Amino acid sequence: MQRVFLSNNRIEKVENVASIKDCTQLSELALDGNPIYGKKGYLEYCLTNCPNLKQLDMRKVTTEMRADPNSVTFDEKSDFMQRGDGQSISAD
Repeated sequence: MQRVFLSNNRIEKVENVASIKDCTQLSELALDGNPIYGKKGYLEYCLTNCPNLKQLDMRKVTTEMRADPNSVTFDEKSDFMQRGDGQSISAD
C-alpha cells in the first residue's frame, strides 16, 4: 500500500492508526480533519512509523520536518505548517 487517505474520520488517537507502521512502502498519508491532527507527537509519530512518507496531509515532507518534528506546529487556517519559532514551512 502506498497511499492512505483517512481525512475527516474522527480519529482521536495514534493507536487508532497504529497499523500504518506495517505499510513499509507508504508514501502518502492524510489524516487532516481528525482530532489527532496537529496534536503533540502527531508529526513525529507519522514520520517515525512511516519512514518513506513523501506527503503528509497533502503537504510535502521536508528534511527539516524529519530533522526536528517537534519544532513544527500546525496552522489549520492555512496550507502551511509553522516551526515553533513562527516561521512558515512552505509545502514546496
